[in-house]
Amino acid sequence: DVSSVTNMYGMFYYTYEFNQPLENWDVSSVTNMQHLFAHTRKFNQPLENWDVSSVTNMYGMFYYTYEFNQPLENWDVSSVTNMYGMFYYTYEFNQPLENWDVSSVTNMQYMFAVTRKFNQPLENWDVSSVTNMYAMFSNAYEFNQPLGNWDISSVTNMQSFLSQVTLSREFYDQTLAGWSQLSLQTGVEFHGGSSKYSSVGLPGREILTGTYGWIITDGGYDPLAVKSVLTSTADSPDRDGNFILNWTAEYQANNYSLYQFSSPITEINGSLTLLVENSSVLSYEITDYLTDAYYFVVTGNNDFGQKLSNCIEIDVDLNPGAFSLSSDAQSPDLDGIFTLSWTDSELVEYYIVYQHSSLITDLNGSLTVVASEFTNRNMNLSDFLEGMYYFLVAAVNSNNITLSNCIQVVVNIPETITVLNPTVTTSLNPDSQLLIQWNSTGLISHVKLEFYKGDSFVIEIIGITENDGEFLWLIPTYIGQSEEYRVKIIDISNTTVFVFSEMFTITPVIPQETKPSPTPLILSIIGLVIATGAAGLTMYMFFEQRKTRKIE
Repeated sequence: DVSSVTNMYGMFYYTYEFNQPLENWDVSSVTNMQHLFAHTRKFNQPLENWDVSSVTNMYGMFYYTYEFNQPLENWDVSSVTNMYGMFYYTYEFNQPLENWDVSSVTNMQYMFAVTRKFNQPLENWDVSSVTNMYAMFSNAYEFNQPLGNWDISSVTNMQSFLSQVTLSREFYDQTLAGWSQLSLQTGVEFHGGSSKYSSVGLPGREILTGTYGWIITDGGYDPLAVKSVLTSTADSPDRDGNFILNWTAEYQANNYSLYQFSSPITEINGSLTLLVENSSVLSYEITDYLTDAYYFVVTGNNDFGQKLSNCIEIDVDLNPGAFSLSSDAQSPDLDGIFTLSWTDSELVEYYIVYQHSSLITDLNGSLTVVASEFTNRNMNLSDFLEGMYYFLVAAVNSNNITLSNCIQVVVNIPETITVLNPTVTTSLNPDSQLLIQWNSTGLISHVKLEFYKGDSFVIEIIGITENDGEFLWLIPTYIGQSEEYRVKIIDISNTTVFVFSEMFTITPVIPQETKPSPTPLILSIIGLVIATGAAGLTMYMFFEQRKTRKIE
C-alpha cells in the first residue's frame, strides 16, 4: 500500500532486470518521481491507470528504460514543472502524448533526446512556461512533426534542439513561420538539425535572425524547395494517344528537363528517355502514343543541381472499349427466336458475333461465326431448336480486339398442336366419318378428343393415329346431328406430359343418300318377224331398251 508515499525518487534506479506489474498502485499522493525507473532497462509494464496528478517532478523518470513503450496519454501531468530528460534514451518509446497539459512545465531539456522511434504529434502543447529546451529532440532520429503552434516566447535556450534531426521542408517552414509571429526572447541559439527551409519559411527565419538576433544552425536554404507540379490533359485512360504535359515553375530554376519511363521514376538515371532538355517552356505536347503505361517526371535545373517534380502515370488505351452483351431471350426461351444486343464499344470499327456449344473464354477455330464485320449493335436470331447456346461478341479495330461477356441462351420449345380444319360443318363421307387434321411440333401416336356442348363435357374419344397429323373418327349415333360442339385435341403419347390444342368447333352433319328419279322405259321396235305354221300365225318383235337417269 503506497497510498501515503509522497517521494519515489530513484525507487527502481539501476534495477536492470526489474519488470513487474505496478498498474494497481495508488500513487495519488506522490509528488516526486525523479529517476523512478531510471536504468530499469527491461521495464515495460502498463502504467496508464496511475493517478499522477500530484506529481511535480518527473526529472529523468524513464531515463535509460530502453524497452519501455506503454500508453501514458491519459496521465494528468498538469502539476509537473520539471520534465528534464523524462524519456531520455527510451529507445522503443513512441506513444501519443498530444493531450498532455504541460502548461506548468518550465524545463524540457533532453526530454526526448535519443528516443530513436518517437514521432508523435505535439503541436497542441502549451509550452508557454518553458524556458529551457536544450537538446529536447537531439538524436530523436524519427521525429518529424510541426511545432509552429508552440508558444516559445519564454524559451532562452534551444541549443542542440533538433541536433541530428531533419524536419520536412513543409514542417520546418511552418515552424519558422509560426514562431516568427511571437514576441520572442532575443539572442537565442537555435539548432534546427539538418532541416531545410524554402521561400515559404525564409521570411519567418529572417525575422528570427534579424528582429530577435537568433543564431540559427540548420540545413540551410533550398533554392528548389518549391518543386514543380506536373499535370497532363490526358484522360484516364487516354483514348487517342495525344495529350499535353504541363508543369508549374520552380523557385530559382533556370530551365527544365522532361523524362519518360515504363515504371515510376524516383531518380534520374541512364535508363530514362529524355524528351526535353534545358527547356524554358512549361509544357510539352505528346502525340501518337500507342497502347501502354507511360510515366513522366520533370526536373527543375539550376547551378546547384536539379529537383524532381511529382511522377505522373498516363495509361494510353487505343483498344476497343469495354462493352456488355445481353439478349431478350426468356429463360428458357420458348420459341427459338430472340435478339442479341450489346452496348457501344468506344473506338470500335466493327463487331464479330460468335456462337458455341459451351462457354466461350477465348477466340479459337471451334467457334461458329454468326456475323462478321457487323456494324449494328443488335442482331435478330431465329429458328433455334432445343438446346443450350453460348454467344460472345468481339469488338475490333486496327489496334486490337476486345471481347464482350459470354452469355448463355437455353432454348426449350414446348410441343404445340395446331388444328388445320378448326371449323367443320360436314363429314367427309356418308359413312359418318369425320377427318380431323393438325400440325404439331412433336410426333403424336395416341390422341384423345374431348367434346363439349357449351362448357359441359360430353364425351372423350381415345385412339391411335394412323397417319401423324390426322385422325379419322366414326361419329357415334349419340352425337347429335347439326349440333355445334367444342372440341380440343390432346396428345397423350407421353403419359407424363399432355399437350393440348386450342378449342375448335364442329357441327356434324350426315348427308342423306340421293335416290335417282324414276326413269321412263323407252322401247324402240327395231324389227318384226311373222311366221306361219300348223298352229296358226306367230309374230316376233325385237326391242331396244334405253334408260335415262337424272343427274343429281
